Amino acid sequence: MTSTPLKITTLSIADLEQIDAICQHYPLLNWNAVKLHETLAHPNSLTLGLFQASELLAFALFNYVVDEAELLIIATHVDVRQQGYARMLFQEALKALRQKDIQKIFLEVRPSNAVALRLYERMGFSRVGLRKQYYPDYEDALILSIDL
Repeated sequence: MTSTPLKITTLSIADLEQIDAICQHYPLLNWNAVKLHETLAHPNSLTLGLFQASELLAFALFNYVVDEAELLIIATHVDVRQQGYARMLFQEALKALRQKDIQKIFLEVRPSNAVALRLYERMGFSRVGLRKQYYPDYEDALILSIDL
């Protein structure tokens, strides 16, 4: 028995329900359907999803201006976490952003999110700053960046 191949593709409004369903498992993300819809519709966004058949396994949303991008969110379906899907998706996103002449990517991450920090550091991100009490629960955010 062979498994259905994985496919990375640009997300659309039609994928909103599956994206929102993944977000529901991460209440600290503070994303809702309206915010997701706005990002998917924004002309300066890169929105990628990793699918197996028609099922969304992971997604990443970026905004960009001129030669800089910001990772807004990357999330994996709770049932398939820790299987390398976020890393696979991130690698594809970096290629797509390079094609858009993006030179630098920034992101914010909770210091308590060890899994995400490990991923970002493996991808080559470095810590460049701190935003005090950045999140709604007043946890600080580490600012990371990578030069492309």
